[in-house]
Amino acid sequence: GAALDKTDLAGAKLVGAVLSDVRCRNCRLDGTNLADALFHRADLRKADLRRANVRGAHFLRSNLSEAILSCLDLSGGNFTDALLERTHLESAILARADLPRARFRGAALTEARLDEITAPFSYWECARLDRASFRRARMKSSVFLSASAQKTDFSQADLSQGHFVRANLQGAVFAGATLKSADLSHANVAGADFAQANLESANLHAVPESGARWEGAE
Repeated sequence: GAALDKTDLAGAKLVGAVLSDVRCRNCRLDGTNLADALFHRADLRKADLRRANVRGAHFLRSNLSEAILSCLDLSGGNFTDALLERTHLESAILARADLPRARFRGAALTEARLDEITAPFSYWECARLDRASFRRARMKSSVFLSASAQKTDFSQADLSQGHFVRANLQGAVFAGATLKSADLSHANVAGADFAQANLESANLHAVPESGARWEGAE
């Protein structure tokens, strides 16, 4: 693949481009038109994609660690096996995106919209997810170890076998969510809403019953 490290591609038109194995570390892609582009095994570490058009773009097995994707509309994108560690995704839209096995360790997703994503076995350790929305997300066996998800909306999400150990879930909403066999040990659930949630076989060790809403939870 091409080596384009530190290249200034701001404003370029790359609509529908197929970019396999391209290396574009620290690239400037500010305002670039990447609609329907396909990145496969691309290295986009620390790339600046602010104001880029990424509607319909896909990033399969690509490395977007520490890249700037804040406020972008990435809805419906395919991020299978992508690496997004410490990536900036504040207020980004990833609704209905495919994120199986994607890794978001330490990423910033405050107020991001991830409704109806498909993200089994995804990894969110130490991610900042405060006030984000994961409504009806399919996230079986995902890891939220020590993540911050204050006032985050997980309503009706499938979080079965999820790992929330030591996560900060203050004020989070799990109404109608499936948490079957999930591990919430030592999580902070003050003010959280688990109404009508499926908690069958969930590990609630060191989780206080007081301070959270449990009406109708099984």
